[in-house]
Order: sequence, then C-alpha cells, then structure tokens
Amino acid sequence: MNPRSPASAWPALRRRSEGPFSGMTSLLARVFSDRYANHGTIGHNLLLLAMYRFAFPFARALNALGMTPNQITALSCAAAVAAAAALVLQPDAWLFVIFWTVSLLLDFCDGTVARMSDRVSRNAFRFDHMSDLAKVSLVIVAAGWRHQDTALWLFASAALFAFLYYAVISQELKAVRLQLPETNAGSAIASGGFQSRFPAPVRVLYAALATVNGHTLLVFFALPFGRIPAALALLYLTAVTLFGVLIRVRILLSLPKPRRS
Repeated sequence: MNPRSPASAWPALRRRSEGPFSGMTSLLARVFSDRYANHGTIGHNLLLLAMYRFAFPFARALNALGMTPNQITALSCAAAVAAAAALVLQPDAWLFVIFWTVSLLLDFCDGTVARMSDRVSRNAFRFDHMSDLAKVSLVIVAAGWRHQDTALWLFASAALFAFLYYAVISQELKAVRLQLPETNAGSAIASGGFQSRFPAPVRVLYAALATVNGHTLLVFFALPFGRIPAALALLYLTAVTLFGVLIRVRILLSLPKPRRS
C-alpha cells in the first residue's frame, strides 16, 4: 500500500476497534473500503476519502453486473442532465438533489470500477474528465437559468470561467511535468505545496475546503434552495478554483519551458 495514503497517515481510520464492537467495525471496513480509491488524489482529504468509501459497495455491485467504467460515466452524465433539467424546469428542489446525488455517486464509482476490474483506459482520450467538464458547466448554467437574476447570472459566469480555466491550467501543468526531468518538476511541486508546513488538523481542513476535486461539487446541493444559497455556492466554487489557479500558475512560473522536439 502507498505509504503516503490516508490509511498510513491516519491509522485510526483503519485499525480495528477493540472491544464488543470490533466485529461491526471490521464489517463496516470491508463494506465501505478504500481499497480501490485513488489514493494519489486523496492525501489528507478525509472528506474525499469518505466519499470513496461510501461509493465502494455501489462500485462492487456495478462491477458484478458487468458494467464498464465508460458506461458508468455515461450514466453519471445522464443523471447530471436530469439534475440540470430539474433546475431549469423548477419542480421540487429535492428532485435535483436526488439526480445530483446519483451523478456524484457514479462519478466516484467509475474510477473505482476501472481499478477494481483492471480496465483503466489505455488511450489518451479521458472520457471521465471531459464528462466532468460538461456536467459542471451544464449545472452552473442551469442554476443561472433557474433563478433568472442578473447577479446570479454574473456569479454563474464567474464560476464557469474559473472552473474551466482551472481545468485548462491543471492540464497545462500536467503536460509540462511529463516533459521535464522528475527532479525539476518534483522540486517545484514541493515548493508549491506550502500546506505541508501546516499542522495535521489544518491540513485536513485545507484539503477539504481549499482544494478542488469531486468533493467540491457537494456545494451544488445548495443551488435549488434560493438565490442566496445558490450565490454562496457559486462564489465558493469561484474562489476555490481561482485559488487553485494561482497555485498552479506559481508552480508553472518556477519551471523552465520544455524544449519542443
């Protein structure tokens, strides 16, 4: 197991409890496992870890049914489209909550099933990444449409720009890292990880609140419940993605320009 995974960083999350509840704890650990989670992205993010654990039994069921990761991703997209339609058509707000829950759950299942069944994509096209961009963009636009408020449209536009720019700059950094010697890229990434100097509890909060991953999209659950909750959710998404952009720009500025072959 990866020595930097949350399993080793937080042993209390994995060791069996002693006493009369040890059997129940062991059973829950097997049912809600993080065995096939993407530990490379989890780090100190206990919220992300919890979401992977919650999705595990559903991923096992989908794998047992013979569903491929791309099929699960397609179902997640369909659920996101239904969630966006629920925002636009303005039925009961809980209809959006149900569809967005399904979309998020399946989003955590597709990668888990890929690692579980050893069906990780070998080609360069990342269907899951492209679908994430489409799902988030669609829901943000639908939120602006639902409330039909000038300020909300501005917040939605800012959130959409920030999210897409974050995606672009993240891919740019990944591409540059692949072209540079590991020593140069590694030292730059380490210098950009200032949060490593924080105490452990602060790193946990930082990972949950100031980083962008699947857990960030939990804020979308506020979108159908009025203008103020929707505005706060969109402002938060804008702030956290722009913060991520600034960190990545800082790292890119510290790296040399790769030579083109």
